[in-house]
Amino acid sequence: MEWPAGGGDMGARVRAFDWTATPLGPLAGWPQPLRLAVDLVLAMRQPASVCWGADAILIHNDEYRAILGIKHPHSLGLPLTEVWPELRHVLAPQIAATLTGEPQLWRETPFELARSAGRLETGWFTATWTPIPVAPGDIGGFLMVALETTERHRAEQAQALLLSELQHRVRNILAAVRSVVRRTAAGAVGADELRDMLEGRLNALSRTQAMLTRATGAGVDLEMLVREELLAQTADEGRITVEGPEIVLAPGSAEVVTLAIHELAANATTHGAIGQNGAIAVTWRLESRPDGPDWLRLEWVETGVRVIAPLRRRGFGTEVIEDRLPQDLGGEGRLSLRPGGVRCEIGFPLVVGESVLPPAGPEGAL
Repeated sequence: MEWPAGGGDMGARVRAFDWTATPLGPLAGWPQPLRLAVDLVLAMRQPASVCWGADAILIHNDEYRAILGIKHPHSLGLPLTEVWPELRHVLAPQIAATLTGEPQLWRETPFELARSAGRLETGWFTATWTPIPVAPGDIGGFLMVALETTERHRAEQAQALLLSELQHRVRNILAAVRSVVRRTAAGAVGADELRDMLEGRLNALSRTQAMLTRATGAGVDLEMLVREELLAQTADEGRITVEGPEIVLAPGSAEVVTLAIHELAANATTHGAIGQNGAIAVTWRLESRPDGPDWLRLEWVETGVRVIAPLRRRGFGTEVIEDRLPQDLGGEGRLSLRPGGVRCEIGFPLVVGESVLPPAGPEGAL
């Protein structure tokens, strides 16, 4: 009977392989312990292999192919240190120890593996090496059984990353709320104005958080942010122009920009273009800088405002645009009253798609 019988794809490959070109020699001459170990490995439904002789020649089952990656099918019949040359410094001493009769155990151990084209990747494994005696005091090879836990570790790392992001985001939003409450209370005239201003600003922050949770880790689409803030003040889209390239704002940037746009929109409702049937154009562009990341340049321009209300005091919106934005985002902001309405220019370094917020800054940081 042809041996080994069965064994799936790898059983067929073992039968067809030219073993005479290896230290093991032809199949017919293999010792009984090796034949029994090969039968056992080919029957297993867990990644397993036999490593035989001083060179630890590899014979494995179908399930072990997933661990090998691009090394399959060329790994069959090769010494284990040639199959995994990137791990030679780890494997060589362990092979030597196992062939003296010392079993090996790796529990949840990371290895840097070259099993994908052109790159190393971290794989996590629990594995045992069990010596196989051929005579008293003589070890012919060892049985290697492996359980890869890479996906579980990646899932745990992703979960830890999400938890970290949640902690940062909660800390950040609480700092923002404290800042909004304190500055709104300092600038409001009367309880009714305090309530209305505070409700509007907290609603703006709430809209940003809603956008952040629509797609985990993706940041906030700038056009969506601007439109939602404007539409919260007016339903007349015909007097609104929103134009610019597709930009994804990091969560920390989105919160500051949201407050800035909200304050501009609220002012336009009370004193400017929205309240006086004027027009608003919000445009942005990317500005390349050779010494660092690209900058986002955003302009808010109101036209058609007949009565320009003078600034009674330096309010929360001006602070956000001219103070908080430079401080928190390392950028710059300018707000001015011109014939026709308000003009605002904002610029800051753009980190596209940043998903994990930095720790909240000093009290009051946004």
